[in-house]
Amino acid sequence: MSEAAEGLRKVLDLERRRKFADTSVIGGLDRYLLRFAGEMQLSPSHPFSRVLQALPPGGYHALHPVQRRRFIEELLKAAADAFPAVISVRVREVLDYPANDVLELDSGLFLPLVEACVRQVDLEGGRIVIAAGFADPE
Repeated sequence: MSEAAEGLRKVLDLERRRKFADTSVIGGLDRYLLRFAGEMQLSPSHPFSRVLQALPPGGYHALHPVQRRRFIEELLKAAADAFPAVISVRVREVLDYPANDVLELDSGLFLPLVEACVRQVDLEGGRIVIAAGFADPE
C-alpha cells in the first residue's frame, strides 16, 4: 500500500471518529481529497474519482452528517478496492478446507485463499497482495 493511500485511510478514519464534522484536515476534506486524487493521477473513471464526482456543488461541507457518513464509507470502500495493502509474508502451510484453502503464515495469521482477500500471489518475489482489512501489514 502506498504511503499516500495509508494517509488517506488515516484521515478518513479520523473524520469518522470526529463524527463527520469536516475537521480532520486543515482546509477541509474536499481540498485534501482533490489533492490526493491529483497526486495519485486517478482517471475520472477510477472508482475513487467517481465517488468524489458524486459530491454536490457545495462539496462535503454542504452534506448533512448522515450523508457525510455514507460518503466516507463509500470512499473507504473505493480506497480498499483500489489501493490494496501489500505485505511480504512467508506461507507456512496451505490448509485444505471444504469451502476454500487457507494460508497459514509464519506470523501465525490465517488468511482465506479467496479473491476478496488474496488479490495476487507473487511466488518468485515471495509476497502476496491482500485486500485492506484482512491483515495489519505491521
